[in-house]
Amino acid sequence: MPNFFQTFLNQVGQRYKETDKRLGGWLPGGGAAAPPVRAFQAAAPIAGRLANKIRDEKIIPVIDKGIETGALPIKEAMFARYLTGTSKPLTVYPQPLIDKISTTFGPENTVVGAQSAYTGGTMPQDVAYSLGRFNIKDKVIYDRYKFDDLEKGRQSAGFYLLPGGLLMDTSVYADAAAGGNLPSDLIELGLKTGIINPSSGYDIRVPYKK
Repeated sequence: MPNFFQTFLNQVGQRYKETDKRLGGWLPGGGAAAPPVRAFQAAAPIAGRLANKIRDEKIIPVIDKGIETGALPIKEAMFARYLTGTSKPLTVYPQPLIDKISTTFGPENTVVGAQSAYTGGTMPQDVAYSLGRFNIKDKVIYDRYKFDDLEKGRQSAGFYLLPGGLLMDTSVYADAAAGGNLPSDLIELGLKTGIINPSSGYDIRVPYKK
């Protein structure tokens, strides 16, 4: 899974950079060589708003369509969506997983805790990793995709053996620990480039049926 995850994020990142190049270097973190644009972007808030508008109108719909159709693996796609820094709500989810949730919990308003929801394998693993704890109200799934306590920095999660018997310290953000080092590395990169900040995230508002 880590290799597949890395390949997927590389593909998303490459598409993001290609779009940034075509647009003249407006997207944050795109890497296109456009010094005048970058200078203006740093000096004028309106440039940053324009970059966000382009991201939300060009990049996010592609990711969301991939999530809705199942063309993109949902855990990785939702994480990639987070790494763009968008706050645009996610309103789609793969229909088979929506059906699974609606069949399991029905139309009742409820708070679904991660432990009770997935005991005995009632929920697909993809739901557990992408939603975790969520609310259901009036046949709408409510959640917020975010990572808590990023301002505390990375914490040691123990050591693992490298070839030759060397020990390597595993350092992760606590709320991203389940994914190993890679998600924490990508979150750290996002924080350093300013694409995301410790309060970044997006709301999830997915109706049971379309």
